[in-house]
Amino acid sequence: MPDQRALVFFPQGNGLHVIESLRRRFDPLATAIAAHATLVFPFASDVSDVDLRAHVEHALEGQPPFRVRFEGVSEVEEEYLFLDAVIGGERLADLNDRLYGGLLAEYRSTAHVYRPHITLGRLRDGEARRQALDAARALTPVVDEIVRGVSVYRLGENGGTEGPIIPLRV
Repeated sequence: MPDQRALVFFPQGNGLHVIESLRRRFDPLATAIAAHATLVFPFASDVSDVDLRAHVEHALEGQPPFRVRFEGVSEVEEEYLFLDAVIGGERLADLNDRLYGGLLAEYRSTAHVYRPHITLGRLRDGEARRQALDAARALTPVVDEIVRGVSVYRLGENGGTEGPIIPLRV
């Protein structure tokens, strides 16, 4: 069975304690992966780590680090709670486009439009989701960060492991 991997940005700065606290309460994936913004959603592939890294480096070439700010909690698809990108979202969307080119083009979903965010929760029950939304908004979570690179995240049987960070570079 091929490895399943994703490409993500892991914020490291202020505000993460609030984000992780909310995720522990409302996101079933909180114990499997730290707070992150997904750039390429999980895909199963036999692509080698060397070829994947070369693809990511090519996609990131000429891309300088940039600021991103996540704030404002929204309900999405009657299931998710998102912390939305309010600054830098267009740059994350551009990275998403670049990364889904070439080698990874076949893994791009046409069912959804990319929306830069950090997932705070996934709750299918409407009342539980409304309560979680109120709780999240009351804490006014914010992440203000500089995006300096992309991590390859390998999803394993016992959770995932963070791969190398591939830097943005001019």
